[in-house]
Amino acid sequence: MSTYSDKLRLEVFSHYCGGNPHCQCPGCTVTYIGFLQLDHVNGDGGAHRKANGLGTGGAKLWGWLKANDYPEGFQVLCCNCNHSKFNRPACALAGQAHA
Repeated sequence: MSTYSDKLRLEVFSHYCGGNPHCQCPGCTVTYIGFLQLDHVNGDGGAHRKANGLGTGGAKLWGWLKANDYPEGFQVLCCNCNHSKFNRPACALAGQAHA
């Protein structure tokens, strides 16, 4: 049975992916939602979460996005691409620049 958090995650990730959740890094093919994360495109996730009392993200962030009509500036990445974006100029898996 899915929890509210699972349903909210699916709803938010589906919104940002235009339907089916998937890693939006060019060349990556990860679709398993358990490996997907929400990314602040501009790299300001820590500041955004702190300013809005969202802790480390997760369900609090997803709820905030839904309550604020899904603002721009977010994308869905797999764990590897999200980590790679933070540490490298291009994706370690696909070799292409991140958004």
